[in-house]
Amino acid sequence: MLGLNKKNIGIDIADNTIEVAEIKGNKILNLSRIKIPSGIVQHNQIKDEEKLILAIKKVLENNKPKPIKAKEIIFKLQESQSFVFTIKIENKNKLQETLKQEIKNNVPLEKDDLVYNYKIINKNKNNTEILIIAVSREVLKNWHDFFKKLKIKIKYFDIEAFANYRALFNKSNKEPICIVDIGSQTTSIALFNKNGLCYSYNIQKAGQSFTKDIANKLNIDLAKAEEKKIASNLQNKNKIEKIIIESLQPVISEINSSIKYLESQSKQEIKKIILVGGSSQLKGLSKYLSDNLKLEVKIGSPVLRSGNIRLVYLGVIGSAMKISKQNKNLIFKFKKTEKTEKKVLIKKQEIPIANNNPKIKILFIILILGIVLIAGAFWYRNYNKSKLEEVKKQAQEVEIIIPDTDKQETATTTAEIYLLIKETPIGFLNVRKGPGTSFEIITQVNPGKKYLQIDEDINWYQIEINKELEGWIYAKYVDKLE
Repeated sequence: MLGLNKKNIGIDIADNTIEVAEIKGNKILNLSRIKIPSGIVQHNQIKDEEKLILAIKKVLENNKPKPIKAKEIIFKLQESQSFVFTIKIENKNKLQETLKQEIKNNVPLEKDDLVYNYKIINKNKNNTEILIIAVSREVLKNWHDFFKKLKIKIKYFDIEAFANYRALFNKSNKEPICIVDIGSQTTSIALFNKNGLCYSYNIQKAGQSFTKDIANKLNIDLAKAEEKKIASNLQNKNKIEKIIIESLQPVISEINSSIKYLESQSKQEIKKIILVGGSSQLKGLSKYLSDNLKLEVKIGSPVLRSGNIRLVYLGVIGSAMKISKQNKNLIFKFKKTEKTEKKVLIKKQEIPIANNNPKIKILFIILILGIVLIAGAFWYRNYNKSKLEEVKKQAQEVEIIIPDTDKQETATTTAEIYLLIKETPIGFLNVRKGPGTSFEIITQVNPGKKYLQIDEDINWYQIEINKELEGWIYAKYVDKLE
């Protein structure tokens, strides 16, 4: 195990909270938490660096009974800042080639901004199952540079799903299990089997959404809506409870479809759901989910006990715990990449070009002429090939419209479909000229905004940004509003 006899400090920064855990071996030494005002961190992006620095100093220095001295930390990335998925490949010899193609298909990050790790989680005669985790290099760099100003080194970056699992079990669990993390802004669904994490999905429906729905439907402010939400009990089925239950339906639907997906893929049955995250503590929630999903549902608690630990600390406790050696390749470390120009010094006497020998001069001239002729032939072939491809492309793009004179023209109307932009690891979503990461980025759109859908392709939607601009966005970060 890594970090068995040393102190580990985990830090978790969300939009409205900072949590810190200090652990040595299997003992929790310190837990500290503060709330931060809105606007300091937004969509997991630092918006006010100075205020965030003050907040971190406060959460460390004001800890009781004594301050937490953090020179090196493990930083827990939020679920929306990572891309986690599994693939199956049949040809082991094409592992790297398949990996690159699958990452290109599933991760909407530029090649230069992409950092990924992978782990083979299952092998059989027919295929190899691989877990892939990808993050944005820019995200890692921003947090690395930020903590450097505090003279704190990030030992490594942890993934939220792994942190939760580590805190709940601390070792492999043989039975398949579903962990549902209902936070303030997002709900994360992670499925684990005997081989580890095999499915992860993130939806933009959680505690703040429940509060906003109450406020909107009762026409009250958010503070009063939050009070009513906390006081509610989903077993009562009164007006407040009905609003929350209605707001919960997308979460229930996604949990159900995620479980069915895993069971169809692995032929393993999930019998238990564990709830974590601050919003999972709503009264009556576990019973309501159990009744609707027909599964055992329980509130999670950390395996390391130190008095009465609040559930909000579970993720950061997991980050500060020791990591098994078989999973150490699934963490991320920020490494600076600098392009260095290598200078090759060649001694003059090592290259006998021409000198004063006329025969060598003639041979050298013939050699140069040969190179020029070969290069010219190669260029001519490529030029003709590109021209042919261009003609083919133009031919494919020709659209022939044959008017139907036998039928009267009829007007048809289709319902407009709007797309809601969800949270992304980089705080915005790129809009491209075409449906794929190889197409040029023309602009960005922000989470929470709605756009009219024009067209769709595999894993991509075309949207109308304004009357003069259209573009394609990655479907993973979109909710369809029909």
